[in-house]
Amino acid sequence: MSTAIPTRRHRRIGVTLIELAFVIAIIAILVVAALAVYRAVSQTLSINSAIRDVATIRQAMKNFAGDDQICCGEDTANLTQWFQIRGFLSGALRDEAIQNGTSATLSGVNPWQGDYSFTVDEDLPYQFQLQITEIDAEMLDTLSRKLADGAEDEVDVSEGDDSGQITVIYPL
Repeated sequence: MSTAIPTRRHRRIGVTLIELAFVIAIIAILVVAALAVYRAVSQTLSINSAIRDVATIRQAMKNFAGDDQICCGEDTANLTQWFQIRGFLSGALRDEAIQNGTSATLSGVNPWQGDYSFTVDEDLPYQFQLQITEIDAEMLDTLSRKLADGAEDEVDVSEGDDSGQITVIYPL
């Protein structure tokens, strides 16, 4: 008879360090991908919101001008009678216009918490200039291309460190 003691093989239960590293790497890749998708969707929503706002402002200015296609008649100083134009706006734009009184600047209502400002040149009362401020620098080119549709001239883009502004002239 043999007196040898049978050996037991111990199977380790648990996760090895390599398996844990793989799981963490996969989770990190998924998080990075999700953040990239979120950022792209957020930028698209901001641009679409700004385009809707500009369309609303353009329509309000056209409605204010009426059939004359001349804003405020011959006296562009009447544009400061902002309360007449704000009646043609809707939503957050109208709320800001009502709160703003007689200014032709809608403060903090664009998707980047910047302003929409518009003016009418007394020498060119058949068009108006719209300026959008505090636009995220990454979105300036895309937004300017989309706003160029229907503009009188080329869209003017000025860029700062991390934001910029767009100025565009539209007909009434």
